[in-house]
Amino acid sequence: MGKNSIYSEEGSSQIYTYEKNNNNINDKNSSLCFGVLSDVHIMKNKSRQDKKFKEALDTLKQFAGGRLDTVAIAGDLADSGSKYEYRKLVKIYDNELGKDIVKVFAMGNHDFFGYADTKMCQNLFKRETLQKLNDDKVIKGYHFITVSTEDSSMNGRFGKNMRTWLKTQLDKAVKDDPEKPVFVIAHQPIRNTIYGSNEFSTIDLGKVINDYPQVIYFAGHSHRPFNDERMIYQKDFTAVGTGTIEEVGMEKTAANHGDIVKNNISQGLFVEVNGNKVSISRVDFLTKKIIGDKWVIEKPADKATYKYTDMRKNYASKPYFIMNSKIKLVKAKTNSLMLQFKKAYNVDKFIERYNIKIIDANTSKVIKSEYIFTNYFVANQSQTFNVLLDKLKHNHCYNVVITAVGEFGTESDNSIEGVFKTA
Repeated sequence: MGKNSIYSEEGSSQIYTYEKNNNNINDKNSSLCFGVLSDVHIMKNKSRQDKKFKEALDTLKQFAGGRLDTVAIAGDLADSGSKYEYRKLVKIYDNELGKDIVKVFAMGNHDFFGYADTKMCQNLFKRETLQKLNDDKVIKGYHFITVSTEDSSMNGRFGKNMRTWLKTQLDKAVKDDPEKPVFVIAHQPIRNTIYGSNEFSTIDLGKVINDYPQVIYFAGHSHRPFNDERMIYQKDFTAVGTGTIEEVGMEKTAANHGDIVKNNISQGLFVEVNGNKVSISRVDFLTKKIIGDKWVIEKPADKATYKYTDMRKNYASKPYFIMNSKIKLVKAKTNSLMLQFKKAYNVDKFIERYNIKIIDANTSKVIKSEYIFTNYFVANQSQTFNVLLDKLKHNHCYNVVITAVGEFGTESDNSIEGVFKTA
């Protein structure tokens, strides 16, 4: 594992989904039906993303049953922003959905990677996709507002003129109907909203959107899997993560980050609107199944009805290790220990990570604290995890303590631990 001292071994690379009846996804009474994708990353000389994009559009089309009104893409349409990549993407979109299906596209940071001149990148996007950088399209009476970042920076750039324009469009939408949802599509999430938005996110757009509770803000960029319930968040408005068509993204500080991001993934949203009510289904395009329960926003404009708030932390279940769980020594070497432990449990929820504390048994001093992710979005997980502790002292005793952590940061009350000696 190179510089990493801890890693986990999982038993599968297949995406994990809850077993749901896909027939329940299509509400025949819905007045609007659309998909939301992000981070498609079409590549000039590789076809892997072409296939995944086709499968995503085909799945959304099947779920909609002929009623699909649009598929919005929240940035990173292209991997390097070349004209060839845009042409491939538009061709696939038109072939799968037809040219009459409205396009709702916003630029992401990767869409600026083709040229150093941002204006050239913007003009290329407009020319090849026939889309405006920022737009307000009204589809069946509902506003879809796209906001494109203005450069390739990870946090995005949303200048004063753009923010003024956005406020004007939001005011128009609210004037049309203050109770209706307003859909805003951009690449970067708004800071400290959904999971992963603590980094590589925008503060500036939040200053505008905070005043409009009816906004449902769709954003990608983080590549976080939305098996995690923190991918929807409500406070001043509703923020929703859009998953990714490319690769999974997780915190790089995890000791097993390199292994986690190797997992294949392709996720997006299927959205139905009935009057003011919005129902959002999370779709795994690799298995064509629904992930978890629908996120339902009954009255988007009424903050008193918000249920996907910080309050969820207060009643989130805690994971636990079953009785007599223990850490097993697999192999001791001069400067390392290979350990194994059985997974923890969480009622109807997943274990996000394991915190691992390594303590010098002689001094009781904590010499290292690490964590490893579980592949909570992977099917058929192994019942056990292997952990390699390296860079240890020769012929020395260490106390190892492991606790389990759930999706809202809930930590197990019990832990497993043991004392082990290097060779």
